[in-house]
Amino acid sequence: MEVLIWMERRIGSVRLRMTDV
Repeated sequence: MEVLIWMERRIGSVRLRMTDV
């Protein structure tokens, strides 16, 4: 399931941005 990995990667990026703020 590559879609799950892609979604997880996108969510991780958003989390990093939120944490950075």
